[in-house]
Amino acid sequence: MFDRILKQRNSNNPLPVCLCSKSVLFQNQSIDDNLWDLPISSSISLGLSITFNSFEFISPLLFEQPYTNISCKKKLLQQEKIEQLKSAFTKVTAEVAKQFSQSLTRRDIEEQVLNVPHICEAVQNLLGWLQDIDVLEIGFGLGNFYKSQGAYVQAINIWEHCSSIIEGRTDNEHPYVAVCLCNLGLLDQAQGKYSAAESKLQRVLQLYKKLIGEQHPDLATHLNNLGLLYQAQGRYKDAEPLLIQALEFRKILRNDKHPDLAVHLNNLAMLYQEQELYDDAEKLLLQALNLVQNLPERQHPDLVTSLDNLGLVYQSKKRFSEAEPLLIRALEIRKRLLHKDHPDIANSLSNIGSFYYAQQRYLEAESVRFQKRF
Repeated sequence: MFDRILKQRNSNNPLPVCLCSKSVLFQNQSIDDNLWDLPISSSISLGLSITFNSFEFISPLLFEQPYTNISCKKKLLQQEKIEQLKSAFTKVTAEVAKQFSQSLTRRDIEEQVLNVPHICEAVQNLLGWLQDIDVLEIGFGLGNFYKSQGAYVQAINIWEHCSSIIEGRTDNEHPYVAVCLCNLGLLDQAQGKYSAAESKLQRVLQLYKKLIGEQHPDLATHLNNLGLLYQAQGRYKDAEPLLIQALEFRKILRNDKHPDLAVHLNNLAMLYQEQELYDDAEKLLLQALNLVQNLPERQHPDLVTSLDNLGLVYQSKKRFSEAEPLLIRALEIRKRLLHKDHPDIANSLSNIGSFYYAQQRYLEAESVRFQKRF
């Protein structure tokens, strides 16, 4: 499964054993520099002390071929606590994976990219030392890492792999199974696979209703997800009650001034926008913007969403002078925070290009189109 993600390991590919740092100690002694020239496939169990972001821990990297370095072999034979080392390694990888939030910025990706091979190593070769929650955290984190870059195929591979592990360890009604199904359903939707997405998201909603009750505020997320799926298919009558109920549940869980309400206000507003109910949409978007406009850009991604959506509503109402600065600001923030190939940047460029085209500002529209291509 992970051969598409991890670099190919073979005797002709002398990658360094430590993909994160060359600052390594073994039993309080520096490892000979010759070890760094050893092909990855020539090593077996290397107990390495690696600085892994803010964590320092012992990392057992497992490979298959016999030793080719006598002095390395002697040092490895002295290692008596390899089981504890593997356990420590998997615990740290799960903790690091938790840092992969749903909306990773370009800076986040650059900071975490060297950690990804270690996390893949844990979920591929060290499953016996991972608890169910660790598998879930790693799968969720790695999936978000790739999804944030628009790499949906890699995200699906990871979530399917982790989902199969969880299902093999638990029953089909376990909350962890519902989490995995939810992630896969949302990725199906992102790729336009609406029938597959609906089946998964409906099952998730039913599972959570059974687990926590039909009136529990935590249902807000799953009502919202299913409502957005129906909206994407133009099923507005099915979508609206779900999105409204999600908003009301979120108000109960938080309060009517909490920034987390912004995402639900945006979702309901865009449902009205698509039905040309522009006044209703504008009212909700102004509420959303008021909740998040004073928060740091990096802290709350719903700020840029609110700017973009309100700009689109003003464009639909032909209030062009108010729409343009909102759309441009949304693009500028996304360029600062996201990877250059992120689909949200392409969406912003598309919105601005359409805005210029609607006003017959064709040269500016063509300039934006050129940016989108490159």
